[in-house]
Amino acid sequence: MLRTIGRSVWSGRGHFTSASRSGRVFSTAVETDQWMVWPRETEGNTYSVNWSLVGDGVTPTGEAYRNARVGLLTSKLSAKPSSGKVELKDPTYFGDFKLQEAGDASLSLEAFEEMSESLKLELSREKELFVEDAALGTFGCVRIGVRVVSSTPAMAMISRALLVPVPPRECDHRARFDGWNLDPLWQSGETEKVWDGEKYIINNSPAPAKGIRPIVALVGGASTTTAVEFVQKGEQIVGANVVVGTQAPVRGLIEAIGHAATVLINEQQSASLALPSTSFTKGSNTCVVIGADDSITNALVSDKTIYGAYHNVVTETGLSACWNGSLGVAAASSTSVPSVVVGGKSANALIPDNLAGVPTHYAFYEKGAKKGSLAEADAVKKIVEIVGESKAELAATLLKGAKCSIVGSAADLSSLA
Repeated sequence: MLRTIGRSVWSGRGHFTSASRSGRVFSTAVETDQWMVWPRETEGNTYSVNWSLVGDGVTPTGEAYRNARVGLLTSKLSAKPSSGKVELKDPTYFGDFKLQEAGDASLSLEAFEEMSESLKLELSREKELFVEDAALGTFGCVRIGVRVVSSTPAMAMISRALLVPVPPRECDHRARFDGWNLDPLWQSGETEKVWDGEKYIINNSPAPAKGIRPIVALVGGASTTTAVEFVQKGEQIVGANVVVGTQAPVRGLIEAIGHAATVLINEQQSASLALPSTSFTKGSNTCVVIGADDSITNALVSDKTIYGAYHNVVTETGLSACWNGSLGVAAASSTSVPSVVVGGKSANALIPDNLAGVPTHYAFYEKGAKKGSLAEADAVKKIVEIVGESKAELAATLLKGAKCSIVGSAADLSSLA
């Protein structure tokens, strides 16, 4: 059963009318024997949200809540929040996962497509969907839009703690990729005729525009799947589809979305260098730890020096954290959204500044390695191995004059900054 995008009610009044969301009634010149009340939107049935989900391949047949009220989310949990926290049994925050990329040897494009279509169908059958539209990137100039779709309010709350909030804006179903959603309808330049009740209005199709939420992550299905597929337009990567099973840990979701974001930022932003990394500040110094694991992140959280937990973007202006929070020991929420506590862990908002200072130190984490200095040229080579040759010149520019080193444990961090 397809979701009804518009719901109509008629009653005998002699002519055709429609009602806006504010309740105002407008009469048209079309003579009928009935009234029509339209649109009949509700909190969980908003046409623009429905259409945008259809554009993502999910056809909602129940309620679909976008950036839902905190009260609505908590009312649907299996336990009541108390003192800024709520204890639940799932999802798991940490555990084994394997991030796969569609097109690699371990995951064909066809296999990803099959998994993705199966998950879209499953989500389409859910009674409730929770959509979190937010972003990665604290600095607006490097920010990239992210959507997380799941069937649980807990996942929506966790996503809200981790992602960077953006100013409220209308939901546009065309806004996935550069050139809108790559649908020829929005790029043809052809005109369309729309009946306004009295006459036809001629509208030109919108010109191609930059996508505002090129990453969409679908969470569902009883699997441990954690996979990313990149979407190309010609030779350019313009978006990413992420599929995560409910048996995968939240840490896997972070890694998948973060990987998608760093690839897109490096592809689309010539002056930005996006790195899988943890960063921290101490005094006037800013340090990026590339390839850091959770032991590094946890140590920096405990030390209260952490800036960006999992992925960071370096520009000549400064350092931007990708994520708004981190996973760790359960703590009461510092925001209006209670922390979801599972197994003594929770997603905790860090709310880093928009920008930290230009990095003064780049450290490469290699577990168990002996701490030591690294030549600037060798550090650039290591970065190029991660992000690709196209960023070689930018990396050399951004690393010029910075200290570079190898670290093997969290204990090595104290001497970096």
